[in-house]
Amino acid sequence: MNIFLRRFVPTLVAGFAPICHSATGALVHQLDSAATVTLHKRSIVKIPHPLGRRIVCESGAIWITVDYDRKDFVLEAGDSFSATQDRQVVIQALEPAAISVA
Repeated sequence: MNIFLRRFVPTLVAGFAPICHSATGALVHQLDSAATVTLHKRSIVKIPHPLGRRIVCESGAIWITVDYDRKDFVLEAGDSFSATQDRQVVIQALEPAAISVA
């Protein structure tokens, strides 16, 4: 495995599977169920149907973007984001981070 890719593979949990590589070479993962996930810097997580879910940044810092929304959100440890629409959410770790999704 390429050393560049190995650095960005998050800790895998049930319901969390790699789906493709981003333009930067980082793996993109899709999260389909509630979980706590550890992310390496630049790891990307997609949540296709987030309505009613709450994302908590447990440690580190993450960047959240919602499809068709002009606003992006940066969360640091202790911050949370609640999805009020069923538009895909993309999360990228700005530094090593841990998130929980419920």
